[in-house]
Amino acid sequence: SGRSSRPQGSSSVLSMEEILNKLIEESKGRVEEAQRLFVMHTNGMACLSRLKAETSESSETRQKQLEKSSSTYLEVIDMMNKSSSPTILLGSAVLRGSPGFRISGTKVSCHDVVLDWQMKLADEGNVGEAWSELNFTSPRRVSCVKIRPSKMLPSELRDTAVNWTILQPKECILQISSASDGGSFVDVGSITFTNDDEEEDSWKEISGFRAKKSKACRVVIKSYHEASTRLQPHNYYVGVEAQFFEPRISDDPLQRLHTLHNASMVLSSMLHEDDDTKPSGSSDERARLERMESEGQSIHDNYMAHAQAIHLQRKYQLTTSTLAREKCNKELNALSNGSKRDWYEDALGWISVYGKERQQRAMCEAVAD
Repeated sequence: SGRSSRPQGSSSVLSMEEILNKLIEESKGRVEEAQRLFVMHTNGMACLSRLKAETSESSETRQKQLEKSSSTYLEVIDMMNKSSSPTILLGSAVLRGSPGFRISGTKVSCHDVVLDWQMKLADEGNVGEAWSELNFTSPRRVSCVKIRPSKMLPSELRDTAVNWTILQPKECILQISSASDGGSFVDVGSITFTNDDEEEDSWKEISGFRAKKSKACRVVIKSYHEASTRLQPHNYYVGVEAQFFEPRISDDPLQRLHTLHNASMVLSSMLHEDDDTKPSGSSDERARLERMESEGQSIHDNYMAHAQAIHLQRKYQLTTSTLAREKCNKELNALSNGSKRDWYEDALGWISVYGKERQQRAMCEAVAD
């Protein structure tokens, strides 16, 4: 149906675009689950061929089984690469940004967004960094972002009597929110723009990173070209166009790591003789082996960094709680030491200083009874 639970006071009827996006998301979920099953069973077949190679006494049979295992693993990798090609990110997001951001609170489609600011010179005589945050209506897995600077003022600013100077961004950074860091933003990629007129209309791409589904992402303009930042103070305009992409079919990173690891082991066995450590295969095979090992290590490092971030966050929370408890114990001892009052007077003093209003009221009611 076209209905869903929404906050009171808003319409409970989904738009046609929202219904379509919901149906697409449900279909993608079913396809991703089917792909996981396919990868699991196909990897099992590849592993059986490798086991047959290890137990074979014939070098010819061993080589054939290794080739069969390798081709099966590579088939899975090629399939995952093809299915995870970038496609326009579905859904919408609510925008907010740094001071001067022109469309804060606006709900926009994610596939093509204009992010722009009206800027002033800071106290240091420079224009500070600008950022814009996209809060997705549902968690999304961003895999690629294309950005290009805006070269013209929007029509509503051109029609005013105010003189505007267009600032050209230099360094832009893409950040993704991380649940393991308490929702803080983590840098995943960056691009640098030049003042070359030939590149003024070309898109620059931030890709090659692997991010989990996230509730928000952020585009940060860290610096600008110096052309306009040394002029006398007046109004500055900064703008970029951004396009956001997600995988057509998202793969399972752990399955991909497993496939890359096993495929690398099989291909490495094929490229080495029994007692010779010098690769005997073609340069293309050696290059592919290096790429698989590098990608596998990257996925492994991402998982380790994620686990470490969770560990550090929990350690910080534990340390903070422990210090707060020790502080309370010291203050309680200071209240009690040398006191000639009865214990309940100390308790009343303690609750009057540190107790919540509800606890204080409950204590007064208990004393009155």
